Amino acid sequence: MVEVSEKKFLREGVDPRSAYRGEHLVSQYTKSMLRGGGLPSTEEVIRELHTRLFRPLVSEDTKSILGSYRSTNAYIIGSGAEIVPYWQLGLKMRSFGEELDRKLKNLKYGASNIVSILETAALAHYDLVIIHPFSDGNGRIARRMM
Repeated sequence: MVEVSEKKFLREGVDPRSAYRGEHLVSQYTKSMLRGGGLPSTEEVIRELHTRLFRPLVSEDTKSILGSYRSTNAYIIGSGAEIVPYWQLGLKMRSFGEELDRKLKNLKYGASNIVSILETAALAHYDLVIIHPFSDGNGRIARRMM
């Protein structure tokens, strides 16, 4: 369970179809990136995924939180993991993005390198969850990245 002392930004009584629309927007974005060839930086992709995933779920007065890093500290209760303090998120996410971009450029694709591919995906997932940049949706974004 994640405890974040930030204003809850999801609308009350959200229709499950709204969540599906967010997933659909993320899927469209991912497919268009893959077709386009030139990928934006990892940090840009993560922020855009968050924006598209949650756009249908938030109220008008909280839309500014979409793609924005959290502004309070977060704790994963019972995990013992040290989550990055909110004031370090910009630097930590930039560093994470640059490192992952470098790894992806040097990654050789194919069946013979499946262990390297899976290791890179798993470590990226773990790192993003530990950084925990958003007040909600970190696990969903991390799974999408894999």
